[in-house]
Amino acid sequence: MKVVEKDLDKGYIEVLPETLDDLWHLYHVVRKGDLVFALEKRRVKDERAETIRRDKGERKPVYLGVRVEDVEFDKYANRLRIKGVIEHGPESGSHHTVNVTTGKRIKIVKDEWERKDIERIEEAEMSRPPVMLVAVDTGEGTIGIVRDYGLDVVARVRHNVPGKRGGDRRAEMRKFFHRLADEIERIAEEEGVEHIVVGGPGFVKSDFAEFLREERDIPTHVEDTGSAGEAGLIEMIRRGAVERAVEESRVAEEVKHLEEVFKRIGKGDDTVAYGVRECLKAAEFGAIDVLLVADEKFREAMVEGEEDVLNAVKYAERTGAEVLIVSTEHEWGERLRELGGIAALLRFSIPTG
Repeated sequence: MKVVEKDLDKGYIEVLPETLDDLWHLYHVVRKGDLVFALEKRRVKDERAETIRRDKGERKPVYLGVRVEDVEFDKYANRLRIKGVIEHGPESGSHHTVNVTTGKRIKIVKDEWERKDIERIEEAEMSRPPVMLVAVDTGEGTIGIVRDYGLDVVARVRHNVPGKRGGDRRAEMRKFFHRLADEIERIAEEEGVEHIVVGGPGFVKSDFAEFLREERDIPTHVEDTGSAGEAGLIEMIRRGAVERAVEESRVAEEVKHLEEVFKRIGKGDDTVAYGVRECLKAAEFGAIDVLLVADEKFREAMVEGEEDVLNAVKYAERTGAEVLIVSTEHEWGERLRELGGIAALLRFSIPTG
């Protein structure tokens, strides 16, 4: 989750949810009586129009402040439905529902923020890993870090590489790759970078990405751009490369944990649990290290109030477990669904029976 703006003296925090996990956090933060602001599409009537058209109106973007009456999870889509009465904006006094999805900014205003709510938002914000962008072409590399306030170009590496007919071209290109890789490793360690996206025109980006993976053991994401330099970095951002890199890494993490789940099941290991009943029991013992819940199972639990699933998540969070809402769009997510939609890697075995 990205915190766009925060002023607790004025009682508000503005956030941008980025994952289903973020919506889970917001579901527990937004409550009846809060005031939620969002940019909404609403039908605005033009009383000056002809009578025949007066009832239809035109849907326009308007900034509304809604006094919350109810918050619910929509089981048909990854979104929260915040229902209430408009206090700020056109048609004050009318009922309105704010549909909160990933990528939609909302401002939450409370009379008084409880410490647990602030901590939950801070926890969600910390899960946003730094992303490094590298635009590369022959003999030219530009490194940027995507920060909350925008793109920060942190380094440029240039190396003289001969033309296509130059005898030393291959050797000099490798020297350039080593210099650029050294700078990437230095900055990544300083910044705590978890995701690296390499982009640029032509084949150099792919060659460099392969070099990073094979010779430096640095996983990368590759993005096509029409240019190198800072323009290439900006192009990557505009094309959604940052979001894709984070999502791909997230799926890779899910797969890694699910592989371990099935490995332990296959070996008859007693430090794994699956199914609602067993996972809840493990959570109550404080035994869960990683809890994996299929997104469909999680949505159903939120909507239908399936307390055993929600309590398993709550208890796991309280004991410091990593909780992942797993997409069923990939094969391993489907396999998790076959296990009952919930599984856990345990810190220690728990009593049976």
